[in-house]
Parts: sequence; C-alpha cells; structure tokens
Amino acid sequence: MPWLGERLKRAREWRGLTGEQLAERVGISVSYISELEHNRNNPSLELLQRLGEALDVSPCWLIDPGILSPLDPEWPSKMQLGVDGKEWLLYVKLAKKVRELGLDPALLERIVEALGAERKSGGPGFRA
Repeated sequence: MPWLGERLKRAREWRGLTGEQLAERVGISVSYISELEHNRNNPSLELLQRLGEALDVSPCWLIDPGILSPLDPEWPSKMQLGVDGKEWLLYVKLAKKVRELGLDPALLERIVEALGAERKSGGPGFRA
C-alpha cells in the first residue's frame, strides 16, 4: 500500500494535526505514525478504522488509490466542473454519500457528466 503513507500524511496535515496529536487520538505512538506515513509498516484493520475516524476520511480512501476525495490533487476543482459555490457544496456532499454507500466512484463521474449535459441544454444541472 505505497499510497497509504502519502494519504495519511495529507489527511493529517489537512486537518491541521501533528503526528503527536494523531497518535494520541488513535492510541498509538508517534513513531508508529511516522512508520505508517513513510510506508515502513501497515496498520491493522482496526487501526485503519480508527485512523479514518480520527481524520474524518474513509478508511477505504486511505488504502484504495481508485477512490478520490477532496484531499486528492486529482479531485476536480470548481473551475473544472464549471459550477458555483452552492453547486460545489452539493457535489462534495454527493461525493461523500457515494463513498459512504460504498458505491463505485465512477458513478459520481457519470452523474456529473449527466448533470453537465443537462445544464448545457438549459436544464437545472446541479441545482436542486
């Protein structure tokens, strides 16, 4: 899982946590957090769950490079989607729900494409 360390560190920094703070939240040593972030060790399933909860990310996102979240550089920006602030929030909520339900992330891409096509044809697009 070479991406685990990178994603763990990205989520920790995005949440504004130090290694010490994350270690305290999940009940492990700072050195173990460092080992995980440098891909020198792999967490147990239980620890993976605790890390996800502490960082407010899906444990699946930590270990599956096929799952994207707003923390990923590949995540589309508002400009790429051609949406305003309200539409962006709706998109983020939709993405979170897709992840929570364990649905295929490609489903989100298909939904976005359909909504974009609807918007171009004069429909509401992302607007509820």
